[in-house]
Amino acid sequence: MSEYLSKISLNTRYLVLLILAAFFAFMVSMQFISPLRDDTAKVETQVLQANTRLAAVQTFAGQNKDYDAFLKIQTLKVEEAKKKLPDTVTIPELVAEYSKLAMVNKVTLESLKPPTEVKQDKGGAFAVPLKLTLSGDYFNLVEFLQQVEKGTRFATIQSVDFSSDGKGTLKMNADFVVYALKNPKPPTANAKAPAAQAAPAKAK
Repeated sequence: MSEYLSKISLNTRYLVLLILAAFFAFMVSMQFISPLRDDTAKVETQVLQANTRLAAVQTFAGQNKDYDAFLKIQTLKVEEAKKKLPDTVTIPELVAEYSKLAMVNKVTLESLKPPTEVKQDKGGAFAVPLKLTLSGDYFNLVEFLQQVEKGTRFATIQSVDFSSDGKGTLKMNADFVVYALKNPKPPTANAKAPAAQAAPAKAK
């Protein structure tokens, strides 16, 4: 063995030692340095994500410095959405609502016929079909319908037909649908507009 080594030149020995040192350095890098680099990359990613979340929170805080005012606005939006699509509806409240609207438009709400059955649509809401009978001027009746569609309650008009009494007054039958999140189970009896309340008697 010693004779074999004595035959190897000094430069060759140095080259072998250099190769062995490089191999040893590679093994050390694979065992220790590479895992450390992976851990460092993971930490850097976590820090970047944390900074992103912090920036989002800071942006939200900057846009909503007055949180009470922001909360109030959001509450109003929720209340408006509940008016559009309430949990349930009752025939008395519909009569009161549309009687008031009819009075504003100078027409008369003669009757409101509730459905005998309420069905749930594909979106999960319950469709409540109604049949209203009103009388008055044509343009006022049309204005009433437009305000129903543009009102705070979500409603869709299905059909409308007019008939005349020959004295210049029109009668309108309108079929439309209002919606509720829960089944209101309305009564089957026809509902009439509330009569005007009598003025209180004066004290003698």
